[in-house]
Amino acid sequence: MKYAIAAAAVAALFAVSPAAAQDGGLNYYGSVGYQSIDLDGASLGAVNGRVGMRNDGMGLGIEVEGAAGVDDDVVGLANVELKSQYGIYAVAFLPASDSFELLGRIGYGRTNIEVSGVEVGDDSFNWGVGAQWFFKGGSNGLRGEWTRYELDGADDSDAFTFSFVHRFGR
Repeated sequence: MKYAIAAAAVAALFAVSPAAAQDGGLNYYGSVGYQSIDLDGASLGAVNGRVGMRNDGMGLGIEVEGAAGVDDDVVGLANVELKSQYGIYAVAFLPASDSFELLGRIGYGRTNIEVSGVEVGDDSFNWGVGAQWFFKGGSNGLRGEWTRYELDGADDSDAFTFSFVHRFGR
């Protein structure tokens, strides 16, 4: 059921995007940053990147993200390493001022880890909240967020991401 909700949200954004593009309301953005992940007691780190499009008039967008592990952890006798993590999200933006906005996102993803040489992958329903602050001029800024990954076969995990964000066409 939770995957159906995420898929419906993403499908709805794709359905309204062509109409928004005709009105000139679509904007694009990208970000790169560091992600700290708590996964089954392991503290992992990753380089995270995302690209997205949004309709400023509607306050809605869609984004895809990917991450590659850079910091491993040892839990007991096992070495835990994030191999990759990726997902697709429907995003809602709530501007608080010209340079600051809150955001919420919901989506579907996949996490691939390696535990002592054995690679394991797991699908997840993801949701989170965050904020963005843009420097004077409005194209470049900083984004911070928390995301919950509700994994199918493992304990749920939490990730905190801090990234540089750039809005194109501003």
